[in-house]
Amino acid sequence: MKLLQGFYSDVGNTRKVNQDSILCRLVENKKNAFAIVAVCDGIGGLEHGEIASRIVCECINETFDEIATWIDVNTVDADIIVSHLKDAVEEANERVFDYKTTHGMQMGTTMSLLIVLREYYYIIQVGDSRVYLMRSDFLRQLTVDATVSSMASGRMKTYLNNYMGKDTDVWYTVADGSIRKEDLFVVCCDGFYHNLKVDDLAFDRKIFNNAGKANEKCAELVRLMMDRGDKDNITVGMLYAKG
Repeated sequence: MKLLQGFYSDVGNTRKVNQDSILCRLVENKKNAFAIVAVCDGIGGLEHGEIASRIVCECINETFDEIATWIDVNTVDADIIVSHLKDAVEEANERVFDYKTTHGMQMGTTMSLLIVLREYYYIIQVGDSRVYLMRSDFLRQLTVDATVSSMASGRMKTYLNNYMGKDTDVWYTVADGSIRKEDLFVVCCDGFYHNLKVDDLAFDRKIFNNAGKANEKCAELVRLMMDRGDKDNITVGMLYAKG
C-alpha cells in the first residue's frame, strides 16, 4: 500500500503559545509502507503543555528512528511494531511525569497515535484528540474521547479525565482495522475537529502526489477552522492510502 502524508499546525486566533505537537514519519519500498502520525495537544489548563506535547512526540520519534534501522516493511510482524510503539508511549508518559515532578509543576498532553503497516492500521489513544477515517465520502471517528461530563454552576461541562503525564502509569485505548485504497486518515486536536464538516474533506486526492501540496491543503483547512472562530491551537495530520 502506497502511503502519502501531509500536516500543519498553527497557534490559532487567540493563544500566545502553540501547545500542540505533531509527528509524521514514513518508511516505504515499492510495495509496502510503514507510517505513523501522532498529534499531541498540551493541556492548556495546566502548566507548559507545549513541553509535555513535545516530550511525547520526541520519544515516539526516537522509537521510529530505531525501528527504521532494521525494519523490513514486507515481512515484519505487526505485533512487534505495535509493541515497540506501546513501549514508546509508556516511556513518553514516564518522561512527562518525571519532568513535571522534577520541576514542581502540573503538566500533561493528549496523544492520538496512528500506525499504518502494509494494509492495516493501529491506534494508541490517550485523551481527546482524535483519529478519523474518511472512506467513500463517509467520515467515521475511530477514537473515543477520554472525557466525563458533569453539572457545574447549572451548566453541563465536559472534562478531560485521562492524559499523558497524569500518573506514573498511562492508561490508553487501542483500535485496529484494515485499510482500503483511497482511505483518508485525519489525526487532529480538538481545535480542528470542533468546526469540521464532512464536506471539508471532499477535496481532490491528487494533492497527495506532492508532499508540499498536501501540507498546503492541511494549512488551508486549519485556516478554515480559524475563520469559523475556533480560539484554540489547531493541528492536523493526514495520511492517504493511494494504493
